[in-house]
Amino acid sequence: MVYVRTKGDHDIWNYPDEHPRGRLMRPVIFRGKDKDTPVDHIATKLKTLGITNTQFEKAIKEM
Repeated sequence: MVYVRTKGDHDIWNYPDEHPRGRLMRPVIFRGKDKDTPVDHIATKLKTLGITNTQFEKAIKEM
């Protein structure tokens, strides 16, 4: 993911142009720093990225 821009208090992210899957049809948006992201928003973002909860949890454990 690469940072695209900030609009208001929302940070907009997308895959880089050269990513094998191409750019996303809908970018991933997070509210600005110092704010918690609700669980349902995380689930929606994972779906946009094509990542399962299991894959996400595994990646978190590997950090």
